[in-house]
Amino acid sequence: MRPNRTSPPVGPAGWPAASAGPRQAYHSGRSAAASALLREELAAAGGFPHALVTMWAWVTEDRAEADRVITRHLAPPLKRDPATLCGRVCVGPAGMCAELLSGFAEAGCGRVHFWPLGAEGRQVDLIASTVPGLRP
Repeated sequence: MRPNRTSPPVGPAGWPAASAGPRQAYHSGRSAAASALLREELAAAGGFPHALVTMWAWVTEDRAEADRVITRHLAPPLKRDPATLCGRVCVGPAGMCAELLSGFAEAGCGRVHFWPLGAEGRQVDLIASTVPGLRP
């Protein structure tokens, strides 16, 4: 005789459905109430604030320098093809950085935290003074 290898129906979190019972109903009710409260609060606040926490940056009008920064300093530790990073990080001319950041703003991103890839003081000054459309 072969053992019965059928599994019981599975409920949330992998527990057999038969074990869920009243506790699951209680948690489902609480979850629905919490979700409704969160939706109300977010609507009252005008939405959920989105932020981009790490935007690597190196503002330069020299395209060769920007390529060097991506190829030598950013791509290796990220283990990414440099071509996939171009246009996705603020490495390059101020106008390109402004376009990239505008796209994030249009998508609902309200805040960006920059991570200069060196010469931090100079890069922060360049970002603040040359990338149009930024506000503190």
